[in-house]
Amino acid sequence: GIDSIVVAARGYCRAASALLQSRSGSSAAKLRDEVWKVADDALKAGDSDERRVVIQLLLPSIVNKGSEGPEADAQRLSEVVRTLLERGGKAEVADALSLSVAFHEVLLDLWKMHSLEPGSQDLGVRLVRQGLLFSFKENANLRKQARFLLETATRRMLCTPKVDETLRSQFAAKG
Repeated sequence: GIDSIVVAARGYCRAASALLQSRSGSSAAKLRDEVWKVADDALKAGDSDERRVVIQLLLPSIVNKGSEGPEADAQRLSEVVRTLLERGGKAEVADALSLSVAFHEVLLDLWKMHSLEPGSQDLGVRLVRQGLLFSFKENANLRKQARFLLETATRRMLCTPKVDETLRSQFAAKG
């Protein structure tokens, strides 16, 4: 059943994490690519239990650990968030929010939610909107995660240099 799949996924995550920590160079890069493939499959095609195991146990051992840099990892994670949002189910939105909160540093930078300039991606905004649409009592955690992403992006925006100038020019342009 599902319990045996989750136990197997946990075992794989622990083993892969240990192997990644013990290797270096091209051997580590090759293993990391294989682990990303497994993670990507589980995140996009697996059920919510599998996704949670991968988010909690496997991704922390591979995100921001490779030579490709945080941008490549953010692109991969963003694609998973996009796939989950397109499915539109509550479990998928919940997992997209969990993934985004766990790796908010790289995702918010990629999505440029803190930017008032053109070019910011709308995926982060769509995710926050979806999380806030859930009713108050039964889905309080989803709303809490959406608010965290929104507050973090807002804090980053307000702490950027020249925020006053940017806000004034945008308000002036809109009349």
